[in-house]
Amino acid sequence: AMLLRLTGFLGGAAGVSAELCELLAERLNDGWSPVVPARGISSAGEVIALSHLFQTLVGEGTVEEDGVGVPAAEALARRGAAPYEPGVKEGIALVNGAPIAPALSAWLTARARALLDQATLAGALTAALTGASLRPYSTRVGVLKGDPGQLRVHAALVALHDGAADWSD
Repeated sequence: AMLLRLTGFLGGAAGVSAELCELLAERLNDGWSPVVPARGISSAGEVIALSHLFQTLVGEGTVEEDGVGVPAAEALARRGAAPYEPGVKEGIALVNGAPIAPALSAWLTARARALLDQATLAGALTAALTGASLRPYSTRVGVLKGDPGQLRVHAALVALHDGAADWSD
């Protein structure tokens, strides 16, 4: 979310200072990890979550360091950084918009890939254990369907069942 916010600021239309952009880049580079509650954020959109995230830049709230929550002011001091004093309209620029949803979707995509790999393996094992025909999983079927995702799964099943008796690609 911080990277998406910085990217938006760098376009120039947000009216924030170069100092704020530099600060965000520094915190991204040094592993700054604000603690944002996962519950209790609903009708306000992302304003509350973004407030929790960006309050840490001014020394409020909590950040995670080595798996432990520590006060943001202490974490800033350890980095030799002073709490940031937002300029005119910078506070609203930080909490306006919705960068958390796309940031979470990027994180969830990685998790979904791992789950798909596990589901593909479970499907391959199920077909092998039950003696099911492997012909429906031929890569030809995936090609005919025209779905690149289905084709990747079929290719993975082909690799997992390489040399199986019922396999005809």
